[in-house]
Amino acid sequence: MDKLNISWELLIPVAVGMVALLVIRVLPRMMGGGVPFVEPALVESWRNGGDDLLIIDVRNPDEYAGGHVPGALSMPIVDLQTRLLHLRASGELDDLRNTPVYLICASDARAAAGARMFKKAGFQRLAVIAGGLKRWQREGLPVET
Repeated sequence: MDKLNISWELLIPVAVGMVALLVIRVLPRMMGGGVPFVEPALVESWRNGGDDLLIIDVRNPDEYAGGHVPGALSMPIVDLQTRLLHLRASGELDDLRNTPVYLICASDARAAAGARMFKKAGFQRLAVIAGGLKRWQREGLPVET
């Protein structure tokens, strides 16, 4: 029987590629600090059903202006910590802590980072919209400008 001869020159790049793909898929979820990811269609059904919820778009203002989930609030990730501190100082944070908050960005990496900030601020009902606005649009869900 012939032995299978695998070249290290081929095996190493394949292994590195597989690890990179795993990191890309898992890293946003790890950055979310245990905050769950929820399907876009599910969020849309709750939004259409009149559920009391808040969708926070953490993309930059130009991205938001180019199209966003109807009713989503723009809170760019670069300003998020300051906005949360302002909400705490004004007392509005206490009113919002139990409101379901769904964070969205272009994919879901920035939203996961934002979710961590919201969690530290004491929000209990948080989720990241899986796949972000790219997936939202791919699934044919409504977008407004």
